[in-house]
Amino acid sequence: MKRNVDAEFSSQRNKTGVGICIRDEDGVFVLARTITFIGVYPVDKGEVLGLYHALQWASDMHLDNIDFEVIPNQLQTIYTRGVLSEQLFV
Repeated sequence: MKRNVDAEFSSQRNKTGVGICIRDEDGVFVLARTITFIGVYPVDKGEVLGLYHALQWASDMHLDNIDFEVIPNQLQTIYTRGVLSEQLFV
């Protein structure tokens, strides 16, 4: 399975949204989820917040063997902060 995570930001609504999409090995849609947070996070934190919740969702659903598509700035944020945790956003 493959999972794509993306974040969107609305300063007008003061919200950050996260979209998570799961596709099978052939790229066929399987499942999706959206999460909305109050407040507009910086882009790097919003993207990592999305990844955090995607990992949490996969764990809650007992899914394994999933490839996550991430972009380099997500990995840089995780690496420089040292841990993937909601504490990043406090």
